[in-house]
Amino acid sequence: MVSFNNNHTFDYSYDGMYKTYEAVEESGLVHTGVGYNLGEASAPKYLETPNGRVALISVSTSFNATMMAGEQTRRVKGRPGVNGMRLEKILGVTNEDFEKIQNIAKLPL
Repeated sequence: MVSFNNNHTFDYSYDGMYKTYEAVEESGLVHTGVGYNLGEASAPKYLETPNGRVALISVSTSFNATMMAGEQTRRVKGRPGVNGMRLEKILGVTNEDFEKIQNIAKLPL
């Protein structure tokens, strides 16, 4: 099993990524983290062994945003790339703290 999902995936642009992807495919290695679209890049892969099934998922946290794979739709074939970590920051406050913030915002400058 191998992941080639990292910050060097696009060192040789798309052509390098395609050639690496094809070489890994031809080798028969189970691989994850990179694909021709987000569905491929984010899909888990499995290796059957005598002791059971092994799963691998690859996510990169160090990459340029242009390296991220894009979703495939009926209208768009998707963008090749890495399965990059996606984050959503959520800030939660209590009702009491929210009321304090609103009162502070009303203060004159």
